[in-house]
Amino acid sequence: MKRIRMIGSKGISPMNLRPVRIHRFANTALAVALYSGMVSCGHSGNSCLLCTTSTVRLFAYVVNNGSGNVSAYSVDTASGALAAVPGSPFAAGTSPTSVTLVTSSNVAFTSFPEETVQFAYVVNRTSQSVSAYSIDAASGALTTLPGSPYATDSGPVSMTVVTGFGSTVVEPTGQSTLANAGNFAYILNHDSDNISAYAIDATKGTFVPVPGSPFAAGSGPVALTIAGHFAYVLDNGGDSVSAYSVDTATGALSPVPGSPFATGSGPISLALPNTSGAATYVYVANSGSGDISAYLLDATSGALTPVAGSPFPAGSKPVAVAVGGGFAYVLNQGSNNISAYVIDFSTGTLAAVPGSPFAVGANPVQLTYPGFVYAVNAGSNSVSAFSVSSAGALVPLPGSPYATGSQPAGLTAFASGMQVTPSGHQYFALVPNGGSNNVSAYTLDAPGGQFNGALSAVSGSPFAAGTSPDSAAAITTTVTVPGN
Repeated sequence: MKRIRMIGSKGISPMNLRPVRIHRFANTALAVALYSGMVSCGHSGNSCLLCTTSTVRLFAYVVNNGSGNVSAYSVDTASGALAAVPGSPFAAGTSPTSVTLVTSSNVAFTSFPEETVQFAYVVNRTSQSVSAYSIDAASGALTTLPGSPYATDSGPVSMTVVTGFGSTVVEPTGQSTLANAGNFAYILNHDSDNISAYAIDATKGTFVPVPGSPFAAGSGPVALTIAGHFAYVLDNGGDSVSAYSVDTATGALSPVPGSPFATGSGPISLALPNTSGAATYVYVANSGSGDISAYLLDATSGALTPVAGSPFPAGSKPVAVAVGGGFAYVLNQGSNNISAYVIDFSTGTLAAVPGSPFAVGANPVQLTYPGFVYAVNAGSNSVSAFSVSSAGALVPLPGSPYATGSQPAGLTAFASGMQVTPSGHQYFALVPNGGSNNVSAYTLDAPGGQFNGALSAVSGSPFAAGTSPDSAAAITTTVTVPGN
């Protein structure tokens, strides 16, 4: 049985695999409805019938792989500076690899203070479990949930959450909102070649195993993506994609007819473009064969059919693919560059953008595309940042590449949660530095608040973390109290 292929000097393995994050800006900005200090009052004459004050707070959580805990910070919503939350760091399992944050919309508030109810989940690779916590909306402190940690199978590497499955909206992993039903967590177990599935209690945040869990995957699974009512798992050791239909009532997984579907050698990253068209395409980066497999996704069956000309050539050892705006970008770890393509939405084929590939730093490990393109370079301790031209070409932002700490592991971008600039929200980015045990913090706004994607180090950055910080996430909370 083949296992995951090691890539580059650091290697892309379950311990340091980075998902491509392309949705944080939109999710965070759209989710915020209250601003710090907002007062809502209903008056009749001189009498205040209903007065409340809502305070928004912003917290960030960094998983420390080496010390087995989670560093929690409050984030200054104007400056982006980090301050340790009382009680931080909070214990997790052994070798934690990722953190997922969710909000519950299913709690009936009957007394003041009203607080958003939110939960944090940490995947622990070596101890084969998921640690679950509630988040204190006022302080950001973590409290272990009853029943936590929840057992997985061997070698869990990532967790994917879907919320409100079967309703009109299905959200991907990240900052999601739990609905009154259809909330599920899927943990990908690399060493045991399967998927642990749980239903999430929308009020308590606790887990209940899905009947039939764990579900078999292929050899050495490394990434799981939910698309509509289907799930797709990259089997790095089996050179294939395992496809499943998802029971929206129970969360159970059933193999799609014809699954698994062949890929190139060493598939490691999967992406789907957002399109209003009838056709949906899937793109898979193959680290071993240095190319991109492209498929048409059948919306009825979930089956994948290769598009004409697939696979398409990339650089050496591609490790991530991201799509958006009609373009696809592939991070090539072996050749230290990004291959850029135009997507033909009538056929799904890829055509190289003029000037591609575009150079980045040494040993890039993560690609992020939230309107701008960022490549995190573990070998050169930097982030390469680009704007995207109308033709899809990558144009370096002023000052790029931006310095980080030692061995940066990935970049997480998020909004402040309140209107503090003339253009609206302040945007921030965090980069955990596994080699220097700290977190670099940046603003993404030019002077005057005009968002331009460039990184400016926050005063006091980098901020201390635990040993070998590995990933980060941020979330806004609200506390509503009676006014006068």
